[in-house]
Amino acid sequence: MRIMATNCLIPARSSENLVVTRLFRRLPLTMAVACVVGLVGCGPVKPWTIVARTPQVHIDVSAGCPMSLNDWQDVRNTGEGLGSELVPPNPVAALICRYRGNYGGPSVLPLSGRTLYRQVILETTTSRQLATSIAAISLARPPGSLSCPNGNGSASVLTFAYPGRQDVDLWYDDSGCATLDNGKTSAIIDGNPPFYQGFAPLLDRLAPPE
Repeated sequence: MRIMATNCLIPARSSENLVVTRLFRRLPLTMAVACVVGLVGCGPVKPWTIVARTPQVHIDVSAGCPMSLNDWQDVRNTGEGLGSELVPPNPVAALICRYRGNYGGPSVLPLSGRTLYRQVILETTTSRQLATSIAAISLARPPGSLSCPNGNGSASVLTFAYPGRQDVDLWYDDSGCATLDNGKTSAIIDGNPPFYQGFAPLLDRLAPPE
């Protein structure tokens, strides 16, 4: 069963967020979901669809991580369903590729300076745990303008393997206002508790950042 209330963005740094957190701790799941819908006043929404940046890359789990992101800006995927979800459920394996940023301090490196610093292969159970955390992320379009911390150009590519279809890649801009996308559908960290309380900490445990 899909819990459609996860398609709502709520304030990331507000008293409403504290109220929601306390409700989830104290109430049964069905009651907590009903309370969240009442508090934020939203229900199912159309996923935030994007035009993928170019150039794009596609990585297969079996091939491993490229040593550099070169000038790639996004991922390329084929197959059904990626306009309404980031990844399909039940992968059989996954690959995490984490890359250094190309700027920070006084210097700016070329895009090819975004070199690989961590590669992690996940077996079935852990890859499904990561995919489940991604499925919980709200895909709502961010409202209004956002105030983002400075980023350094770092990024990660997550690849999920499935029987009978091409591997599915995600591009994770993991600094600044972090976003996660499959080249068609995107999510943003701000105001998105399943993103910053669920997915991001889990990924950092599985493949620690520098």
